[in-house]
Amino acid sequence: MMNILKNGLMELKTDIKEGNIKKQIANMLTLSRFFSPFILLPLYYFNKMTIFLIMIIIFSLTDTFDGYFARKYTKENLFGRYLDAVVDKIFVATLLIPLFSNKYSIIIFLFEALITGVNIYAFCNNLNPKTKYIGKIKTTFLFILICSLYLRKFIYFNNIYLDLIIIVTICLQIITVISYIVVLKSKNKTL
Repeated sequence: MMNILKNGLMELKTDIKEGNIKKQIANMLTLSRFFSPFILLPLYYFNKMTIFLIMIIIFSLTDTFDGYFARKYTKENLFGRYLDAVVDKIFVATLLIPLFSNKYSIIIFLFEALITGVNIYAFCNNLNPKTKYIGKIKTTFLFILICSLYLRKFIYFNNIYLDLIIIVTICLQIITVISYIVVLKSKNKTL
């Protein structure tokens, strides 16, 4: 497990030193989201909303394009997959923190923390669960919810719409946790 991280970081460093940047574009895009809290939270709390929203879009695009470049340059590997999973959680947590005035944001944050805990457990025990399709659907609804909560600060829309997205997102989070645990139990009988 630690070897995957160590070797991945060493390969990243070596490729950059040797000028093989194309091979590491995906990992560099992924790593950029690691810095999202240090950029987004100050922008939000200093009320620089236009730049804040632009940076959210930029960070979101890095998540879209890292997979594209990993496939294009055949750099899909465990290091990139684990790195992507970790920084995605950091990015989501960063987006949820300013929304804690909405009580459901805290619940959603806690479920994301639980999903992260299950993933860390799997990683530490070399169980390597693949992302489930339900996890991708959950993430889509999570981002729709986050966008809706931020848009609500600028535009009024019906609470029923927001309540529906919150309920669906929480249900999908519960299903995601259960599906991950079922997969892990089938791979590790001592879970």
